[in-house]
Amino acid sequence: MSVIAADAVVRRAPDVVWRVTSGAVRVRRIGDRTDRAAADLTGPAARLWLIAEEPTPISQLVDEIGSDEDQVLELAATLTEIGWLVEVSAS
Repeated sequence: MSVIAADAVVRRAPDVVWRVTSGAVRVRRIGDRTDRAAADLTGPAARLWLIAEEPTPISQLVDEIGSDEDQVLELAATLTEIGWLVEVSAS
């Protein structure tokens, strides 16, 4: 599993399309035909996705999502590993 540092900055990957559906955010990586190419994000994962339109520090995600830092780091690491988020910098 990927590890995201607490001082990381992440954003949506540019090759992922998405839309808001009833109760979820549906994401799909363009050109990917694997099982991990698409999913419906809900709860904190959906909020993280919506906030990360621009490069966003983990600390800001924690504040805006309202979850604890460990949960946000785990979500960011999972979404980065799958390829839906990218880490753009770390201080």
